[in-house]
Amino acid sequence: MDKALYTALSGATRAMHSQRMHANNLANISTDGFRADYLNAVSTLVRGEGEQTRVHVSNGEQWTDLSKGQLSYTGRELDVAIQGEGWLTLVNDEGEEAYTRDGSFFADADGVLRNAQGWMVAGEGGPIQVPDYEKLTVGADGRVSVVMNGAAENEVFMVGVMRLVNPEAGDLQKGMDGLFRVEEGVNVPEDEAVTLVSGYLEGSNTNAVAEMVAVTNLSRNFEMQLKMMSSVERVAQAGDELLKR
Repeated sequence: MDKALYTALSGATRAMHSQRMHANNLANISTDGFRADYLNAVSTLVRGEGEQTRVHVSNGEQWTDLSKGQLSYTGRELDVAIQGEGWLTLVNDEGEEAYTRDGSFFADADGVLRNAQGWMVAGEGGPIQVPDYEKLTVGADGRVSVVMNGAAENEVFMVGVMRLVNPEAGDLQKGMDGLFRVEEGVNVPEDEAVTLVSGYLEGSNTNAVAEMVAVTNLSRNFEMQLKMMSSVERVAQAGDELLKR
């Protein structure tokens, strides 16, 4: 009977891990540019003496849903969203590149455009830095232009072009910080087909209803596995009582 206990334990463990991932998706339902994560289940035939009828379940491959989220209007000049396929490029102080669909940026004290995590917005020639300006616009092609303080309305100065890319989905790997990266050595060139819309942000692609249903089903599955463990324990106790007689 202890063998059945291990079978139930594997099911409970898998349900617990999967539920944790769905809970994280729900927690990020309002996070701009968030991409939901999922965990595959893998069944493994238990080999041993006698008939091989037992199957354990374990965690399989973790994958990320890259489908697009809904765009919402903000009207803020430093909010941008990708139209269709593509990614915005970020770079940290060490020169590491990462990719995101969250286009909520701000200018720091030195005028460098950054995201909420402190990563710099990468341009075609390096991080984008803006001077003191009266008006800022971001074009569909990623061109960042400003009208400087005191300048005429038609005196527009381009300060940089956001690096827009569209790497293969299979090359992207999601990090613990929610940003996406490619393996070292993979070249990710700019893609002129990627376009932006200014004054909008892309929301999370998490489906709240689907996630709630998944969490509920996993909770029931976990309870079922616990009941199975209790049943195994009762059967084992009954067997012990018979042996004592």
